[in-house]
Amino acid sequence: MDIMSHIGTQLGRVVERIRSGKVMAKSYLDLQSAQAQLLRSEKLASIAQLAAGVVHEINNPIVFVCSDMGTLDGYIKDLVDLHHGYETLEECLTDDTRQDIRRILESIKLEKKRMDLDFIAEDIVNLVRESREVSDRVKKIIEDLKKLFPFRQRRICPVRS
Repeated sequence: MDIMSHIGTQLGRVVERIRSGKVMAKSYLDLQSAQAQLLRSEKLASIAQLAAGVVHEINNPIVFVCSDMGTLDGYIKDLVDLHHGYETLEECLTDDTRQDIRRILESIKLEKKRMDLDFIAEDIVNLVRESREVSDRVKKIIEDLKKLFPFRQRRICPVRS
């Protein structure tokens, strides 16, 4: 029985080594899976960080353009009001009523002074120029992104030059 007991002991050790090897192999596979998942997580985190940077870079010029458009809208309303004053003056000129003409001219002068027409005329040119520059900047960012990350997408709003 010594041989049988010895064989049994050896067989037990072999079985234990096989079990241990399977456990190690499973642990190794689990480790590889965890590494792959960690790598994917790091890649996603990098992409999220890149996306946040892109959003920031695009958001700043858009906020700038929106602000300029609000100012431009106010200027346009003022200019339309001034235009109505001139139309009223034209109507009075045909009636040849000097007192009405003086009253309307005085009203137009006050309106021009209130709205600072000289400043508006100068600032409108700057607003449009700055808005074009910002639009070009956003367009370049988008074009550069398309080069870095080529992907298909539907164009929601055409980018104009």
